[in-house]
Amino acid sequence: MKDLNLQDNIVFAGMLDAQGVVDRLSKTHVFVIPSAVENSPNSLAEAMMLGTPCIGAYSGGVPDMVDNGNCGLLYPFMEEAMLAEYIRRIFASDEVADKFSVAGKASASKRHDRQKIANTTVDIYRRILL
Repeated sequence: MKDLNLQDNIVFAGMLDAQGVVDRLSKTHVFVIPSAVENSPNSLAEAMMLGTPCIGAYSGGVPDMVDNGNCGLLYPFMEEAMLAEYIRRIFASDEVADKFSVAGKASASKRHDRQKIANTTVDIYRRILL
């Protein structure tokens, strides 16, 4: 950070409670999940639910959560230059950031709908028990 003079651009949030996560993600211009291995990352779901534009690596369940080019961007893991370009693209265009924010929030809201999840869970148990 010092070598690139980025101290004022990077914030280490430390441990956050639920409201702290909401507050931090609400102030974040882009959320990046660069993991090589993921299943269904809660951090990505939380960022999308709050409308934070998201970028993720093609790993595990991330591509199932992010419709590339519609509600966020995906890049091949270890392609740091592509990741940097995607970050630049979101910072350079409020239109792009807004598009990913709105579409990501809609996608996450649909995927994490409490009533739909409850109904699906009850249906699964009914099928198992019958």
